[in-house]
Amino acid sequence: MLLERHLSIHSLFRAALVSGCAALAIWGSLATPASAAKIEVINVPGSPLSLVMLSGDIVKGDSDRFYEVTKDLDRASIALSSPGGSVSEALSIGAQLRDKNFATMVLPDEECASACALIWISSYRRYMSASSRIGFHAAYTTVDGEPRETGMGNAEIGSYLTHLGLRVEAIRFITHAPPDQIALLTLNRARALGIEVYEQDGFSVTPPSAKPTLDAYVKKATSYLSLARDCSDLFGLDGQMLRRRGEDTIKQGHAEFGGDAFGRLLVMEVDVVKEDMRQSGFVGFCLNALKRVQTVDGQLVSSPSFDCGRAGTPTEQAICENPDLIARDRAMGILYRVILSDRKGTALSQFRSAQIQWSKVRNSCGSDQRCLISAYDLRLSQLGR
Repeated sequence: MLLERHLSIHSLFRAALVSGCAALAIWGSLATPASAAKIEVINVPGSPLSLVMLSGDIVKGDSDRFYEVTKDLDRASIALSSPGGSVSEALSIGAQLRDKNFATMVLPDEECASACALIWISSYRRYMSASSRIGFHAAYTTVDGEPRETGMGNAEIGSYLTHLGLRVEAIRFITHAPPDQIALLTLNRARALGIEVYEQDGFSVTPPSAKPTLDAYVKKATSYLSLARDCSDLFGLDGQMLRRRGEDTIKQGHAEFGGDAFGRLLVMEVDVVKEDMRQSGFVGFCLNALKRVQTVDGQLVSSPSFDCGRAGTPTEQAICENPDLIARDRAMGILYRVILSDRKGTALSQFRSAQIQWSKVRNSCGSDQRCLISAYDLRLSQLGR
């Protein structure tokens, strides 16, 4: 519901901008030098989301102006239309909007190039249409009136993009075109490079989950196969079903992006999976894999270790309302029974007592889901060892 509301607001903004709707009121803007970017806030009556228009060349001081205009905004989308400008100012603006979780958008037939494109890609939620012109090239300085590529500038951009979580192929694409050329980012190219985009087409928006990136396919496939190999018993799931889903995902990824590209990324992801197992431990690793597939394919673990129809306490009701807690409680119940069957005598009594004490701690959380997740994670870590 929240995503649908967010997408409908973006459609409203687009309709108002295209039609020049008089109901839009500019309620915050900052006077700037003629050569600086124009930054203004547009308010849609009745909407909790503000629209910030940033257009024109990006020059020194624009980052400070952006801060002054947006500092009191809680939710905003940044509509970009600019040929570029100062890289350092753009990266500073990008860091600000990412910190505040603002969305970025390039409307149909609008251009956002060079430094502007770095602002656009900084967001967690990036919107574009098939006719949006988003272009990148290498950083440069001007020497004797001629653009000269700068290694230091590209290194700064590369470091920034790595921090955003982009992989090396995406960073190469963003920085490889010479200063006098532009590498345009298409919707299909973005998906192949692992850049998630919300695709705007008229008044409809297609989220990344409906058109997954290559990276998303690889993560989904490895998560299913990891669950099948290591975790099916922990959650009481059908291992064969999980393996089939993993193999089907690989086939889909191959068909869309080609076997070579998929295979290279799959090999890299195996190392990521091994590191996750090392850092998170067995139970944490399985919970992470389960969460990844449930995020895109819906709930696999549908019930905890007890009957939710008979949930009689605030704690039990809170567990039944949260898929993460349902998975943790199911894993807890299965682990407890396995370990219990392996204990005898004093060790058995001590184990039962420890579980009873933990149950009291858990129940003291009431319906606080964060508290419950912390309690489960602590105990599951102990049992997993």
